Amino acid sequence: WFVDRIVHLWEIWLGSFLKDTPVIWVFYTLLGAKLHPNVQVKRFIREFDLVRVGADSSIQHDITCRRFRPWSSSKDELEIVFRPVTIGQRCIVDGLVGPGSTLGDDCKVNKLASISEGARVGNNTLVDGNPATGEYYE
Repeated sequence: WFVDRIVHLWEIWLGSFLKDTPVIWVFYTLLGAKLHPNVQVKRFIREFDLVRVGADSSIQHDITCRRFRPWSSSKDELEIVFRPVTIGQRCIVDGLVGPGSTLGDDCKVNKLASISEGARVGNNTLVDGNPATGEYYE
């Protein structure tokens, strides 16, 4: 919780000035994100060490790799789940990518699209809608 709050403050005070600059790439890489050097990072990434982004991709929507499991009467405590997110080469991410999702190469996630947790999106796919549906293109 403490680290999450510190990262949130960093995003508000400094991060908003550093988006889409080489400095944010260095910051995320030093924190463990696997970003190709020419990735455009226009939004924030949480759980840095669980994110992998290929060459020539553009991140235009926040990426988080965590979610809370639904409340269960058999358990007394809530659980938080962390799952890696992988984005291929030449992708444009403008919508929500759920934890554990994998996007192939040459994909575009439109605004307001929502890729559900653990989804696998193939190469050359245009993703749209909520829940997301993919349409192959060449």
